[in-house]
Amino acid sequence: MYSKDEAKQLMVDFWNGFNNYTKYFARKKGEPVEWLLYKTGIKGLELKFDLDKRGVRTVLESNSRDESRRLDIFIELEKYKVILEQGFDNGLNWTDDHHLDVGKPVMRISTQLENVTFHNRDNWPQLFEFMANTMWQLQQNFVEILPILEEKFKYPTL
Repeated sequence: MYSKDEAKQLMVDFWNGFNNYTKYFARKKGEPVEWLLYKTGIKGLELKFDLDKRGVRTVLESNSRDESRRLDIFIELEKYKVILEQGFDNGLNWTDDHHLDVGKPVMRISTQLENVTFHNRDNWPQLFEFMANTMWQLQQNFVEILPILEEKFKYPTL
């Protein structure tokens, strides 16, 4: 078990390590890699990493506070399931009733690596590789449909 300060430092070390791995990953891919994450251009739609004691997930999450918008985004994403799942041999997990630890309802499309934890530094190479590869693939697939989503879900300008 870690103290609060030790847990915080472990998290900082983990993300610094992943940042370094991303630089290596970019050289391996032969192109710059910049994660979109919350910068998708669509309010209430984010790409993210989710870590806990059970494993790691790479996630495309519809998390608008407006339930109707959240559902509309998820339904629209389902129309492009074939595109989003390209490169994922076992497909993706589609969950329309996930609740974050704080109780907030979200809808998720994800892939996961189980039975590894970031608390064990020996797992980090495996976690970094999984996270980079799956986020790169999910982001590439997402960018293919992004113009359609932007048109459908853009906010009117004032």
